[in-house]
Amino acid sequence: PLEVEPSGGGDFAPVTVLDAGSPLEPGLRVATGDGVLRLLQLQLEGRSRMDAAGLLRGHPIPPGTRLGKG
Repeated sequence: PLEVEPSGGGDFAPVTVLDAGSPLEPGLRVATGDGVLRLLQLQLEGRSRMDAAGLLRGHPIPPGTRLGKG
């Protein structure tokens, strides 16, 4: 599942993690060139896909992290 929401009024580089969500709004919020994506499922390389909350419990991703390779 993928949920797209309008930009929250910040200047963030694309693929920058904004926050790891909350119990009421789960998912990893990531800046894009056109707004913010809320990633509800994630998949680490070589691993099975899982819900974002479960993955983040074992692999925290702090705000400001740039996703992707290199």
